[in-house]
Amino acid sequence: MKKKMNLPAALFASAVIAFGTCAVVAPVQAADKPMNSKAAGKPLQDAKKLVDAKNYQAAVAKLKEVQGISGKNAYDDFVANQMLSYAYLKMNNFAERRRFSSRCSLRSSCRRPSCRRA
Repeated sequence: MKKKMNLPAALFASAVIAFGTCAVVAPVQAADKPMNSKAAGKPLQDAKKLVDAKNYQAAVAKLKEVQGISGKNAYDDFVANQMLSYAYLKMNNFAERRRFSSRCSLRSSCRRPSCRRA
């Protein structure tokens, strides 16, 4: 004789299992997200505001300051290089843009073929 399971009890059990595994996995995914260092976080935010305001000369100067900061991580370099590339593009300075758009300090996680070779 087969025992029938109560439908509400089965739904509740599956919900507990589903949400329990989501709660365990979610913090792990958040830890993998790249973060700016404390040393470069504020100057990068200031540079972003300048880029958003289309003040590219001042943004380039601020981003050059970021490059000289000690205690920054590889993600800070990556973000600064991306913003420098964009600012130089908007200023029609293609030679400088090319210099910064080809740099990538996140070679292990970058998907560009030039980064995977190194």
